[in-house]
Amino acid sequence: MNENNNIIDVNEVDFNDKVVEASQNKLIVVDFWAPWCGPCKQLTPLLEKIIIQCGDKVTLVKINIDDNQQIAAQLRIQSIPTVYAFKNKQIVNAFQGVLPEKQIIDFVEKCLGSKINEDFTEFYEQIKIGMSENKFEENKDLLLEFIANNPEEIRALELYLECLIELRQFEEFDTFISSLEKEVKEKDEIKKINKKIRYY
Repeated sequence: MNENNNIIDVNEVDFNDKVVEASQNKLIVVDFWAPWCGPCKQLTPLLEKIIIQCGDKVTLVKINIDDNQQIAAQLRIQSIPTVYAFKNKQIVNAFQGVLPEKQIIDFVEKCLGSKINEDFTEFYEQIKIGMSENKFEENKDLLLEFIANNPEEIRALELYLECLIELRQFEEFDTFISSLEKEVKEKDEIKKINKKIRYY
């Protein structure tokens, strides 16, 4: 079993539950493979790498067709590797063989209907300019709104806390820090800025 909760091995018994039913709430990408299949050994690590980046949006299900011939027959798997994408209890897309990483990302994004990793460079540039012009109050509001939609963006949290320090809103700073998840508090960036406030 993989360390990541969004990468699982599934067999005939739990296929309906973990693939068909589960696809009601999120995208399920199914990788049909076999131990003797060379191309599978190339494809699976690529799929895993991409799905890990998707966080909770996608689950990768791996099915060894040697052990699960009935599913392979039901879904008419002719050759492997074959990848199926399930959404709302239906197959919405599929491909066969090994694709380059870029094409797999396109495949997943098309099924998701959104980007795997949004690019926030422009937003951060705008904040940087605001910082250099001492627009901490405006930046603070922009960042708070941004964080509400992208809570996992550590850079935004760091900049938000930076604004609070500059505005000397130390109580708000403490409240915000204590509202963060434990693993977020443990991040180096957050620890660093927490130390910084001690000098004020």
